[in-house]
Amino acid sequence: MKWNTYLIREELKDILIADHIRSKPDRAVLQRIRICPQLPEETEKDTLYVTTAEALKSKKGVGAFICPGMTESRPAGDLLCVREELSLYEIYNRLEEVISRYEEWERSLQEVIALHLPARELFVRSASVIHNAMLAANEEFGFLFFHNPTDQNVYKESPVFAPHIEKVTLGNTGMKDLLQDADFVKTLNSRRPIYYPGSSRRRKKLIQNIFMRDSLVARLIIDGVDADITEKDILLIQILAEYLSRSISESNVALTNQPKDIEDLLRSFFDQSYENRNRYLRILTRYHWSDEDTYLCISLSSDKIANRDNVLNIFSLNLCHNIREAYFVRNNDESISIVIDLTRNQYSVEKIAEICTGTAASLNMYYGISRSCRSIYDLHYAWRQSLFAVRIARRQEKRLVYFDDCQLEYYLSEFFRENTADMAMPDGLQRLLKYDEENDTQLVRCLSVFLENQGNYAESARKLYMHRNTLLYQVEKIREVSEMDLDSPNTRIVLQIALKAMEYGRV
Repeated sequence: MKWNTYLIREELKDILIADHIRSKPDRAVLQRIRICPQLPEETEKDTLYVTTAEALKSKKGVGAFICPGMTESRPAGDLLCVREELSLYEIYNRLEEVISRYEEWERSLQEVIALHLPARELFVRSASVIHNAMLAANEEFGFLFFHNPTDQNVYKESPVFAPHIEKVTLGNTGMKDLLQDADFVKTLNSRRPIYYPGSSRRRKKLIQNIFMRDSLVARLIIDGVDADITEKDILLIQILAEYLSRSISESNVALTNQPKDIEDLLRSFFDQSYENRNRYLRILTRYHWSDEDTYLCISLSSDKIANRDNVLNIFSLNLCHNIREAYFVRNNDESISIVIDLTRNQYSVEKIAEICTGTAASLNMYYGISRSCRSIYDLHYAWRQSLFAVRIARRQEKRLVYFDDCQLEYYLSEFFRENTADMAMPDGLQRLLKYDEENDTQLVRCLSVFLENQGNYAESARKLYMHRNTLLYQVEKIREVSEMDLDSPNTRIVLQIALKAMEYGRV
C-alpha cells in the first residue's frame, strides 16, 4: 500500500505540534519507514524518515520527515513535528501501528475481490476506516450511480446494484434539478476526488467517480454529516474506489455502459446490412470515427468452459479500456469481436498484439487478428478474417494468430464450402497415397517436407533424418509413382495446396 503525509498527520493529531506539507493530498508515494538519527547523503522520495531536528539542519532532500520537537529547517519534502519528549523509536512504533492497520484494510479489500464477494462487502470492511460512505442521501453503505431510463432493467437484474436501484433512481425531475447545479456538474467528469458543497440536505461531500471505458458507472461519496472530511479521506477514497472499480468490472455490470448505438452499428457492418448510411455516419461522427478511417478487428475466445461468457465480457471490457478507440460485439459462436479505429488509436497493431498476449495465458484466451481495412464498409471482411484466425488459434493451441499467417487455410476452407477434399487432390498424389498404404512407405511425408523446403535436398534430408542420397532415391521414386513433374512451379503449388487440404481438412 502507498500512503502520504496527510494520512500520518491525521492519525498523529494527538502528538502533532507542527507540520509543513508541500505535496498534494491526492498523491500517494510513501511506502516505507526508516529510523535515521543521521540522514543518508541521498534520501528517497518513497520513504518517511524518523529523524532528529539536528539532522534536518544540514539536509534538504526528498521524501518525508518526522522529528520530535520544533525545527526551523524546511526540507524539500514534507515535514511533521511531534512532541519533543518522544524518542525516535516511540515515533517509529506509532507509525508502524498506523500503517499496519491500513495495510490490513487493503488486504481485506483484496480478499473480497479474490473471493468474488459482492461489492457491498467492500464497504462493510471499510466501515472502521472510512466514515459516512454514502448512497445518495441515505446513511448506509452503497453506490450512487447514473443510468438512462432504458437501462434500468439491466441494473435491476444485477446482483451488485439490484439492492440499491429503488433508492438511487432520482427520476427526471430530480436529475434535471441536479444538472442545473453548477457545482454538481463540475463533479461529473472529475478523475480525482472532488468536493461537492451542496446537496438536498446541504452537506459537504467528497466524491470519487468510478469510470469504465470513459463512462461513469458509480460514485463513491463520503458525507460530512457526522465528522469533518479531511485530506486523509482523499487518499482513502481513491484506494476504495480502485477496488470498487475492479469489483464492478468482475461483476459484469460495467459491460452495460458500452453505447448500444455503436454496438448496433458495428453489427450491421459485420452483416453488411447498412441501408441507412446517413444515420450510421452520424453515429460514427458522434464517437469521432470516420467511414474513411483504418480499422482492425480482433476476435477472442476462451477455452475456459465454466463461466465463459463472464470471462469474455470482463476481458473485452478491460481490453477496450486499455487500447482505447475500441468497441466490442458479442458473436453467436461464443466469441467476441473488438473493432479498433487505428487512425485515432495511439497504438500500432504490434503493440495491440502485445497487450493481448500479455494477459492471454492467464485467462486462457485465444486471439485472431485481421488485416487492417481502409474503410468501415470493409469491416465485414476484417471481421470474418479475425473469426477464422481465432478458430485456427484454438485448433493449433496458439494464443494469437494473424490472418496473414493462415491465408492458405482460409482459402481452402472457402474451397471446401462447395467441394469435397478429394476434389483438391490430384491423381498423382492419390497414387502416392495408395503406394504408401500398400508398401508401408512414407513417400507423401517425404514429398511434403521436400516442397516445404523449396526443393532443397540438403535441408530436406536434415529434417527427414536421412542421407542425401537416400532422399535423391525417394524423390525419383515419387516422380515415378506420381507421374508428376516436380520441377514445374504449377505442379508444386497444386501439390502444396492438396497436402495442406489433407493436413487441415475442413477448418
